[in-house]
Amino acid sequence: MALFITYVLLGFSIALPVGTITVEMTKQGLKNGFMHGWIVGLGGMTLVATTRKAMNRTAIKWVTIGAGVVLIGFSIYFLYEFMITLQKIL
Repeated sequence: MALFITYVLLGFSIALPVGTITVEMTKQGLKNGFMHGWIVGLGGMTLVATTRKAMNRTAIKWVTIGAGVVLIGFSIYFLYEFMITLQKIL
């Protein structure tokens, strides 16, 4: 039974998405105890919920789409410049 619990905990730890909030939550939990880690996790959940609510606003969606288009444009431009430089070398 102990081996089963060990493998279940190992499976959960592998499936747990590792992000900045998760790392900080784990660090605070190990250093200061469960309550500190739990409060950091609650703060992270609040941040995610607030960000998702803000991202549903139309203006922010358009700014995000515009930034994505600009980044794709830069990528295409730099790819073009790379291809021209590569042709000169070869």
